[in-house]
Amino acid sequence: MHARTITRIAGAASIALCFGVALGAPAQARTVSPSATGTCTAASHITLKASEKKKTIKVTAKIKTGTSGELWVWELSDNGIVVAADATNTGANGKLVVRQTIPNMDGTDTIDFAATDTVTGEVCTAEVVK
Repeated sequence: MHARTITRIAGAASIALCFGVALGAPAQARTVSPSATGTCTAASHITLKASEKKKTIKVTAKIKTGTSGELWVWELSDNGIVVAADATNTGANGKLVVRQTIPNMDGTDTIDFAATDTVTGEVCTAEVVK
């Protein structure tokens, strides 16, 4: 091959590579939804997940208790400020599921969830950093 042909091929390959990287970057720019397994003071299991959606954070807390109909008092905080609180019964499947959408402020969000079973006194807590 001539030097001129090699230069053209190399130039075309460089341009193709640049377009491939530029066009491929948005597809790879995914936000990982952090999740955490917290702790409970008895036999229950807790998980906490947070995912960004535009200017909000969707938070899902799940506690597997194995007992239906128990009332749990819970609170959700972001950077130490309570953003939601309520009392919810476990479902027929023995699970407590709390879904909340909170504002996504600038910077890092430390999201904490705490719940107390009003029947047994068990406490479950979990934290994710977003």
